Amino acid sequence: MILDPALKEIFASPKLVVCDFGETLFTWNVDWDGFRWDMRRWGEQLGFEGVQTLRFLREHVEAEMLGRILCTWRDYEQNDVESALVNRPLLGVLKLLKRNDPTKRFAIFSANLQSTIALIFERFDVSDLFDLIVSSDDVLRGKPDPEGLVKILAAWDAAPEDAILIGNSWKDLEAGRTAGVRTYDVNQMADGRFRLVPIWER
Repeated sequence: MILDPALKEIFASPKLVVCDFGETLFTWNVDWDGFRWDMRRWGEQLGFEGVQTLRFLREHVEAEMLGRILCTWRDYEQNDVESALVNRPLLGVLKLLKRNDPTKRFAIFSANLQSTIALIFERFDVSDLFDLIVSSDDVLRGKPDPEGLVKILAAWDAAPEDAILIGNSWKDLEAGRTAGVRTYDVNQMADGRFRLVPIWER
């Protein structure tokens, strides 16, 4: 596999490549509207606004209620992981980069559960590709807050200019912009390839 010049330029300088998980690297059937409605309903009962991270819930919700919320969350995220599809062109590029430059680091920055990510990684046998996963289990504030991205930078004492973020949503854009990390949107192309469109640059 040979990188086209545009991708080669994007990946040449960053020491750290951070990738969103759902809808960027993998897609699968999830009723996200239903999930958000149910999570907001739980939040209203508990006096929280919006959808909270798992770590936040673990620190603020008693065990029985947390178990019920987590059961609902897993039902939504993991009910149909067998339907998961991988963005093969993007995955292929990441594998090539890791093989060609062992000093580059790769991380996942995701709003999904760690257990969901583990299930899909096992299904596609890609666990060894990523050096760090920061999920909803690991942060108190989810995207668009950059907490998870800042945590990833800190893991390697990396400056924002040493990293890029690849995502697909306004939340990725906002997290990258706030953290000062160059951010790219994944655009799928008709011939099966993809391109990275800069949506925020320093």
